Amino acid sequence: MLFGLILLAIIYLAYLLLIKGWLWKLIIFIGGWVGISVLLRAYIPNSSHICFTFDDISFSWATVIPTVICILVLAHTES
Repeated sequence: MLFGLILLAIIYLAYLLLIKGWLWKLIIFIGGWVGISVLLRAYIPNSSHICFTFDDISFSWATVIPTVICILVLAHTES
């Protein structure tokens, strides 16, 4: 019974990744985020300054901007 449930979960995950296009979105999200972040740090040095601090963790502009852009792109694209 447990093997069947695990196999069903694996099949459903493969369906989501391959058929629904989540794998493609994940690749584009990670590549886009890293690319935007690297370009911001390289061409706009001030983007490495702190944007905000949450608890004891500081986030720079070069991490916040790509995150917002990539999340908006994911929300806009259809699956």
